[in-house]
Amino acid sequence: MNIITEVVQKGWCVGCGMCAAVCPKERLEIRWNPRGEYSPIEVEGCADCSKNCQICYKVCPAHGNTPDETEIGKKLYGKAEGVQYKSETGYYLSSYVGYSKEHRATGASGGMASWTLEALLASGKVEAVATVGRTKDPDKLFEFRICHSVEEIRASGRSAYYPVEVSQVMQYILNNEGRYAVIGLPCVCKAIRLAQDIFPKLKRRIPYVLGLTCGHQCSKFFAEYICALGGGDPHELREMIFRTKDLTQPASNLGFLFHSGCGSNEIFKQVLWRDGVGEAFANGFFQIPGCFYCDDVFAECADIAFMDAWLPEYKKQPEGHSIILIRNTEADELIGNEACGSGKLKLSEISIKRVMQSQLNVINQKQSLLFDKKDSLSLRYYLYKKPMILQSRIRRIHFEISDKSSIAWNFHKKNLVEFNKDNDLLELSTKLSKYKKYQKIIRLPMRISGRIQRACLRI
Repeated sequence: MNIITEVVQKGWCVGCGMCAAVCPKERLEIRWNPRGEYSPIEVEGCADCSKNCQICYKVCPAHGNTPDETEIGKKLYGKAEGVQYKSETGYYLSSYVGYSKEHRATGASGGMASWTLEALLASGKVEAVATVGRTKDPDKLFEFRICHSVEEIRASGRSAYYPVEVSQVMQYILNNEGRYAVIGLPCVCKAIRLAQDIFPKLKRRIPYVLGLTCGHQCSKFFAEYICALGGGDPHELREMIFRTKDLTQPASNLGFLFHSGCGSNEIFKQVLWRDGVGEAFANGFFQIPGCFYCDDVFAECADIAFMDAWLPEYKKQPEGHSIILIRNTEADELIGNEACGSGKLKLSEISIKRVMQSQLNVINQKQSLLFDKKDSLSLRYYLYKKPMILQSRIRRIHFEISDKSSIAWNFHKKNLVEFNKDNDLLELSTKLSKYKKYQKIIRLPMRISGRIQRACLRI
């Protein structure tokens, strides 16, 4: 058995595709599994490779037997002048909140990721960018692609709550000279750093690795579910645009525009976060199991991490704001100079405490309630975080829902009405709702105390 197959069978795989990209014998391919997730598949026998090579295993970010994000971050950024460190965020030099005036309307949040990619390209620091964009293939709505122009980057704007994998773009970079910037989720950033240690040319060819904060990934079933919520046919989903903006809605009420069917059955419709999308995401519907074992919220292996400004003063504004956490000295200079210069960016410094507050819910889930590789809550959870047992039960139910939702979606043949009646899911959802109500009651004194403290500070 291929050593990567063990990672898949134990539920750790995040479907990043790096193992297939670097296999010297090209014996792995990334394909859809029955849960709507990407998984590596052996196209030839790999028993001998597993004994003599193990490159696929060495670049895998998921199994935990390689250097962790803290070790990688220390090696990359630990000696930079002025660098600071927090266990929640990793290393950092500076942090800003704001937006790009040119990219805000068409980008996710404040458009700072798109601006940065374009700035790296325009300045000659890179010659191409690997990012995620929409396709016209209904079986694969999004993919990683190489962009050589500003126009191509802009066509790939916005977020994608959809599986993507890097095997093809990384093979392209391995086989083609040049300087590339790559932007991806924390697991992709870590996989790139592990691959750079094995293939020195990747260090030269990828001088910039950019990251996106991550709560968790969802399978392709999540997009189909959104389509069904809007009255479309999930079997005929043709296109999905995530994170559309409606100026009548706060930034936190995200829009999802889908296109399904054809002819008399064709539907173009937008579904909002509060129409049921947010509840499904928060409850763990179609969550990739490997995400329960990852505690990297802030893409600690990336030169810059981009995130939404989920803070009270920003999330009600419909246009959106970005927070950026910078670790790379050159990137810090690039953004800092631009913020003070041309007027294209509207940025202000933000404290690391506020950065963490903007992602507090994700931190609580991914770091306080991390699963270990024995499929149980980690000792760190019990020894250092000292949480209530209630929280661990909620996390366990999320895990069960992620599994049951994928099984039920297939079993009920993507029929939303039947899916919503599934007994196992109904039982789990009812239990989760009950526990969350208890949690709110328990946390109420803390919330009241926090509001009083903030009011006193303003006086």
